[in-house]
This record gives sequence, C-alpha cells and structure tokens, in this order.
Amino acid sequence: MPLTRSGDAYIHYDIHDETGGRGDAVLCIMGLGGASNWWQPQVEDLRSSHRVITFDNRGVGKSDKPPGPYSMPQMAADALAVLDAAGVEESHVMGISMGGMIAQHVAITAPRRVRKLVLSCTTAGGPTGAQPEPEVLSALMATGGVRPASPREMLDQFGWILFPRDWLARHGGELVALLEANPVEPAPPYAFLAQLMAIAGHDTRERLSTIPHETLVLTGDADLLVPPQNSRILSEGIPRAKLHVIEGTRHGFNLQDAEAYNHAVRTFLGEGI
Repeated sequence: MPLTRSGDAYIHYDIHDETGGRGDAVLCIMGLGGASNWWQPQVEDLRSSHRVITFDNRGVGKSDKPPGPYSMPQMAADALAVLDAAGVEESHVMGISMGGMIAQHVAITAPRRVRKLVLSCTTAGGPTGAQPEPEVLSALMATGGVRPASPREMLDQFGWILFPRDWLARHGGELVALLEANPVEPAPPYAFLAQLMAIAGHDTRERLSTIPHETLVLTGDADLLVPPQNSRILSEGIPRAKLHVIEGTRHGFNLQDAEAYNHAVRTFLGEGI
C-alpha cells in the first residue's frame, strides 16, 4: 500500500498506468468525504494513455486522519507530496468539488508542478460565491457532520443532491455496486468536519488571475450543491480557462455521465502518449 509522509499525516496513493511510464501524469483530487474510488470511471478511461495518480485526502480512506481543522494549503501540500512520492515533476491536475479547491491552491502555490488544470463542479469560494439552495443546506446540516457509513446509505440520504432522481432510480444499484467493489474507510465525523473547515476557509477569488495554466472548468447544469454560477466565476477569472457544461447532470456528474465527462477531459488533455 503506497504511503507518503506529508506533515503530520501519511497519505495513501495509487498509480494506474498501462503506458509503461510513457503517458503524461494526471493527478486526481477527490472532494469532501470522498475517497479515490470515486474516480473509477476516469481511471479506467485514462489509464491506457496517461499515468493516472489517485489518492485519499487526509481524513478519509487509507490515509491518516489527524485531528483538525485542516486547511487548503495543508491539503495542497498533501497533493504535492504525492507527486513527489510518485516521482512526477509536472502533472495535469484534476480536482472535483473540494478537490477542485485543493487543485486551485496547487496551481497558485506551485505553478511549475502543473501542466493543465481541470476544475470540476467547484468554486473559488469567498463571499461572492453562489450558495446551495436552502433545502440542500438543511439536508446537509441535519446530518450533524456524520457521513453515511456505506454507499447505499449515502445514496438514500444524499443521492437526490448528487444525481437527478429519475437517473438515480434507474442506475442507483449500478452505482452502489461500483463503489462497493472497491470499499474504503469513510471519514470519521471529526475528520469530515475538519475537511469542511478547510472548505470554509477557501477563497481564491482575488488570485484566480495568477493561474497561468490552460484550464478546463466543468460543471453540470443542474448542480444543486455547487451551483453552476461558481464555474462561470472561475472561467471568467482564470485567464486561459474555458467553460464546459454537461447538460442534465448534478454534482456527481463524473459518475452520472462518465462518457461525457471523460470525453471532455480526454479532448482537453490530449492523447498523453
């Protein structure tokens, strides 16, 4: 089980590579409470042409779960420690939701480590960011910061926030099977809240113009958790960014419409080898 030390935590990572080391590296950073198995459709699509690196953020999965609060600079340092451990000097960086916030900090603080940037259903944060609807916030607050212990419980409780109800009714069983095929240890309540504290302190709005990389900003047009307006703010603030909207999808769009998501990413990143 590959582990690397970053500050006060050991971070678990995996390298998925069918190119024999010839493909461009892609570092994938997952969102709040999620582990690296949520990248499975992207790993399967990219591993034949790219060197795909996934890892569990501090607080979840096989990584250490130190007491919080955590911070975005700290979690960006974790991501860079993974690149170091993988022997990668420069990588494409792809982040989703909280992972997209971490990716912004990586790009701002260590621009030479980044080739191209993919920011998915994420936000620059700050007081001008678009917030979820009250019913979404109420549903999240009702949990008290406790994340469901299994994929099935998670979908029962939060599925309507992440996926359209009609899609979930048709494909929920397939999604549970995908996530249960590679089970991970969920974030304990204190670590989940520590990640939330990192999100609460996230604000890159005034620094977006310093991001020099070609950037693909992806969003679902029906995202309830991170409204699409946040992606427009990112695409307008980053000089070399372009916005791509995947219609009919919500926050879990890398799983809901993996074909459209993967096609957009692959087209942007190029062949890799």
